[in-house]
Amino acid sequence: MAVYSIKFNDSTLEGVTGWTEDINSRVNESVIPRMDGSKISGNPSLESRMINIKGVLVASSVDDIRTKLNVLSRIINSGLKSLQLHDDRYIYAAKKSFSYEYSRDGKLVEYEIDFICPDPYYYSLEETTVTGDVTSGDNKTISVTVGGNIYTPFALYVSPSSDMTYLYVYNSNVDKYFEYEATDDDGTIYSGTVIEIDTGKNLCACSGNNVASYFSGVFFKLEGNTSNTFYVSTDADINYSILFYNRWV
Repeated sequence: MAVYSIKFNDSTLEGVTGWTEDINSRVNESVIPRMDGSKISGNPSLESRMINIKGVLVASSVDDIRTKLNVLSRIINSGLKSLQLHDDRYIYAAKKSFSYEYSRDGKLVEYEIDFICPDPYYYSLEETTVTGDVTSGDNKTISVTVGGNIYTPFALYVSPSSDMTYLYVYNSNVDKYFEYEATDDDGTIYSGTVIEIDTGKNLCACSGNNVASYFSGVFFKLEGNTSNTFYVSTDADINYSILFYNRWV
């Protein structure tokens, strides 16, 4: 069960009294003369999320209120860090503005902070991992359940028990696939090594070396809030790990 816990960079923000969010979309809109409404081309995309936090600091002395204000200022000026409203999710945020006002003989401060979140998604603090194996020549079905409510990138790690030159992965939920095919010895994934395919970074690498030239298809994402069905085939026995963080819009 989620717990209300407002933190920035793992430090509690004292005295919060309000939290407001704005998340808008970029829309390519055009207005046509003598036509009602407007015309939209392409798909809207999310802009940065804006979060406004209001709060009150109270102390018994002027020195104490100044100390509390210094602590708050230090916390929020630490750069692009994790911001939490609940204890199980976070969003990357940076302070955009900070204002405050003294009252009650300098022993009370009302403050307001605007955060900008360049990545507009909330992420789970816990990583989800799905592991298993595939036998050479099989077309194995793998189920990957996503708890977030939006398309989610993932990383696939494959370790073959014998030299591997071919890997095919298809996600029927999104009707997309990617394929790895070694066309020469340099592309062979040898036994004991690991190939990494990261659909968030558009990365295909083995032992730190870029092997994207042997990659085809698309770096697809997992469909949110459902079970994704994968079909995987390869020319070697493999162990695999699928890693991702659930995310929410």
